[in-house]
Amino acid sequence: MKNYYLFLLILPLVGVGCGQTVPRVTSTPEVIQPSAEAPSNGETVTIEYKDGVFTPSEVSIKVGGTVEFKNVGTRGVWPASDIHPTHLLCPGFDPRRVLRAGESWSYTFREAKTCPFHNHLSATEIGKVVVE
Repeated sequence: MKNYYLFLLILPLVGVGCGQTVPRVTSTPEVIQPSAEAPSNGETVTIEYKDGVFTPSEVSIKVGGTVEFKNVGTRGVWPASDIHPTHLLCPGFDPRRVLRAGESWSYTFREAKTCPFHNHLSATEIGKVVVE
């Protein structure tokens, strides 16, 4: 009976975020097509991760622009929006898994805002995307 009540408590949490688009993680660079809300402006900025450092650590793009994260190092990285560990400051800006060496992940920003980010595996490794 306790399991039944636990299930009822967890069930509402499962639905959190169900309406959001989940970015894709790939072994080769891939751009996620933005919705009709923000047409793509064709701009793609790449941020590389190696040995605990995002390079560049801060980028500026226009609404509809895409940021591609490339893991060029040997350690895994999980780039995600602040605030750690929930990643809710910029919803959707989270691959929801570790990018292994050689993998990349892209996210298209659909609204103007500042999106600080971090490596979910080591939250002191940080950066920022400014969307204008």
